[in-house]
Amino acid sequence: MFESVKANRYTSEVIALAESSAAEVCNLFAAITHGTILTDRDLATFEFSFYYFFVYDYKVFHKLSPRLRRAIGDNFVKRVFVPRRGNFSGLKATDEFFDNRMQAYTQFMEEAEKIGAFVSKAADYINVLVTRGVADNGYAYGRLLDLPQIRKGIEPDRYTDLIKQTLTLNSSLLLAIAETELVVLRTLCGEIMNYIMEVVSSIGVKKRVNMIELASFAMSIVTEVYTIAKRGVPETTPLLDRFHHDMTDFVVKEFFLKQNPNAGNEYACRLHDYFPELLLIRYPEYRAALKKDLKVNTMWRNTSDSLLQHLFTEPPTQDEKANLLIPLCLKIAQSYTWAMTSICFK
Repeated sequence: MFESVKANRYTSEVIALAESSAAEVCNLFAAITHGTILTDRDLATFEFSFYYFFVYDYKVFHKLSPRLRRAIGDNFVKRVFVPRRGNFSGLKATDEFFDNRMQAYTQFMEEAEKIGAFVSKAADYINVLVTRGVADNGYAYGRLLDLPQIRKGIEPDRYTDLIKQTLTLNSSLLLAIAETELVVLRTLCGEIMNYIMEVVSSIGVKKRVNMIELASFAMSIVTEVYTIAKRGVPETTPLLDRFHHDMTDFVVKEFFLKQNPNAGNEYACRLHDYFPELLLIRYPEYRAALKKDLKVNTMWRNTSDSLLQHLFTEPPTQDEKANLLIPLCLKIAQSYTWAMTSICFK
């Protein structure tokens, strides 16, 4: 159930971007030509859909579990092709249209040394397919090998500049996610986990630490600090999405697959889907505790108490809690301060 909901949400984001981009290009073209409009906005929406699907897949979807990634692909094909089923001869045709476009964008990405070069190639490709589609009143097949042929009889740069402008505005941020900041967030998360493990080891608590819970705590701290440092601006969302996807992969590989090498892919996929659901539960809890600790001089007791409720695979005794509390408070305070400093002065 969660997979279908997530797949539909991601597909909706892709299609919404495609629809808004098509509207922008059509409206701008109408303004420039004093009323002449792109004769079929649906063709533009259709082509933009594949571009944004590729961008999301390149930056986000490939980080998800194989099962969820397949669900997104199936949902995308259903929502893009089914409303236009009269224009395609069958499933094979839809697969070929999809594959042609993904292969084209993959080649553009491999050939481009900078994001701007990729966007330029993509804009030219979309221009040719849309212009040819308008001329032929249909959808262009999209094979790169066919481009020289389908350029014939059309205005080769009719919409290219407008398309490039739209793609740059709507996708450059996602494509240009700052890898250095992403590395900082992942490093901070790993160090916070090490800090907590050092405390547990030094106190001599024999109970096993739940590493999935520890990772969710560290991610909560890093996410909250990053959001505060960046003042919660919307532009932080793509980077945090990447951070969460990367850490989910890390948790599954390091704390499950290595300890359970014989586990099947199906169970690993379930854990890959479960961890984000756990984060949705833990984040509000840790965020509320952090806010309390930041407002008054509590020595981080609220955050430490929240962590101790989930840190071990079985509840700690009262003596263990008492021994852990002060060292844990100090480590959390150090972690928060170090994280804030690292992010603000990156």
